[in-house]
Amino acid sequence: MSNPPPAIPQLSAQQAFLRLSKSSFGLALAAAALVAVSLFVPFLAVHTNLPFAGQRSGALNGADAAGWTAWATLLLFLVAVAARRIAPLQPYRSLIDIAALLMAAGMLAWAWFYNPVAGQAAQLSQLAGSLGGAMRNPISFGPHLGMGLVVLGMLVLGLSRRGR
Repeated sequence: MSNPPPAIPQLSAQQAFLRLSKSSFGLALAAAALVAVSLFVPFLAVHTNLPFAGQRSGALNGADAAGWTAWATLLLFLVAVAARRIAPLQPYRSLIDIAALLMAAGMLAWAWFYNPVAGQAAQLSQLAGSLGGAMRNPISFGPHLGMGLVVLGMLVLGLSRRGR
């Protein structure tokens, strides 16, 4: 007779979080996971108020809103995770963490000011100005869940820096 395989312990979400938060590696991994999720959830809310089309709302996901900066940010967060385990990267861990945090801030700014809809919003604002104010704020932007996840990921990565 063969022995049954060992049982895998089941963890609650709280227990898993406590295990992750005990180490710098776990916190950095959680931060990278938050940034990764932010690329695929609604990131930037877009509201239109056009007289001929009515009011509409929608959202861009992180990869669409931030473009290449989203992928570069995710890559830097993954390098920050690797810097906690790979010996040649450990001396540069602080520099990598700062680069990841700056890139995340740049990603948020890029998504806000240079998203795919920003050019059309600028053109519509000029058109609204030339019409004498008939349209007020034809397209406006607002933060969505994905931006909050990136900010939370930045905070978690910052916390992981304290646990050297």
